[in-house]
Amino acid sequence: MGKRTQQQTLVYVLAGVVGCAVLAGALLRPVAPTKIKTAVLSEGDNQKELTELGQTIEAGKVSVSDLFIDARNVLTSGNYAKAHKQFDDLISTRMAKQPTLNWARFNAGLCAIVEGKKKEAEKYFEDIKRDADAGASIGGHDQREFFSKIGERMSTDLGIKFNRKDFDYDKGSEQVLGYLVHGLANWHFGRLKNAADWLETFTETQPPKGLEWMGAYKKLIEPYLADVKVAKQLPDFKPVTLRKGSAAEVPKSMDEARKALDEAEKVLAQLKTEGVYRKTLTAYTKSLQEGINNFKRDATNAEADRLKEVRKRELAQLADINTDLRALVHGYDFTHVVSFLKDLHFEIPEAQGAVNNKLYLWSKAQEFMEQLMTDVNSRGYDGVITRRQASSVKGRLVKLNYTNVSIALERGEVSIGTDTLPPEMLVNMAQKFSDAVTDSTDFYRRRELIVIFAKVQGLDQMANAVAAQLMEENRGFRQRWTRVEQTGS
Repeated sequence: MGKRTQQQTLVYVLAGVVGCAVLAGALLRPVAPTKIKTAVLSEGDNQKELTELGQTIEAGKVSVSDLFIDARNVLTSGNYAKAHKQFDDLISTRMAKQPTLNWARFNAGLCAIVEGKKKEAEKYFEDIKRDADAGASIGGHDQREFFSKIGERMSTDLGIKFNRKDFDYDKGSEQVLGYLVHGLANWHFGRLKNAADWLETFTETQPPKGLEWMGAYKKLIEPYLADVKVAKQLPDFKPVTLRKGSAAEVPKSMDEARKALDEAEKVLAQLKTEGVYRKTLTAYTKSLQEGINNFKRDATNAEADRLKEVRKRELAQLADINTDLRALVHGYDFTHVVSFLKDLHFEIPEAQGAVNNKLYLWSKAQEFMEQLMTDVNSRGYDGVITRRQASSVKGRLVKLNYTNVSIALERGEVSIGTDTLPPEMLVNMAQKFSDAVTDSTDFYRRRELIVIFAKVQGLDQMANAVAAQLMEENRGFRQRWTRVEQTGS
């Protein structure tokens, strides 16, 4: 016998088996399931699946009621995809009569909502609306009226335009599931407040006697109720793009945007379910991050413009300082120059670096004079003493300060102005004292002071000669001197 002949024979056998008059009551009430052995096949159905399902039922292994209850149990366990397929299979066999057929569509629509399949969910409710009056003698007036209302309301945009206060469902029957499906539709495609109102109404109801299985649906929405509680930590908002001139609710500053982002991310991390709230919150966090990036870019550009102006101003000030420094020098007293440079603070690294180099030079020149005064006043200096615009004298320096020098001669002690001594004389004196030093660290320190003093006094040839030898022997000085030479200080 051919395959198609076998299938036709099966159809004829199944078509003549027990009628389905007792089917509806077994589907939604906890009574012993009636074994149904009738399958109606039509052209265009999946012949293989329907034949296998028909063979299973014919063998007495499972009833339509069993199939429905099993799919419902899978749904309330949280496996929406599997339950969705099982309800679809039941609907496709054409064996489920009213009101079971519409309840199968109702639950399939619920699964589609949770899976984010809005159009598919609407189609189930359109079918419910179309067949709401079918099977009146079996379903009863209350269920026909319920299916008519729920089909009408949910077939267009899944009824998310309706508020909880718009209508009620019978809380003493299966109709209470209307609150659930409205709540889930709003959670996944509508508004947070609407979803919370519908879901909280559903969870507050108590299943009447005989409908204890509805408690499984309440357990199913516990994650949604937890997410509603979490969501209420943040006020209602709209996804926004943080740009200049945008809506008033946009954070006005970097700190405000970062605080909002931190709060939103904390809420997002706590959510257990999918839906429009997660999507909205995700879009909100992205817009906040974009806003923060915009703030950063604007701040960077503004800072660059500001620093450009600051640099221009500070470099001009630095040029004036170079001219004015000499006016602060009194003879060989560099105290005022050092004090002035220490108080200078520039924002531009280039300007501050130049100031630091100048401070290094002048402070070392001051240290040179302090060391030379200590040496002369403690040990004296014997030799030829040259003077500006005057003849040299041979004698002994016994006292030196910033103002006067005391010289012991054969005929007595004379005092002259310190500034009458040329800088070359002071360098020669310092070299003589340093040659007598045996400690290498102190020797190199004194040599560096000689180089710097000669530098600030314009004795470049003398400074470079000493510096060349010192750079070969002392790495620390080489680094400092190279920096001064590179910046032209």
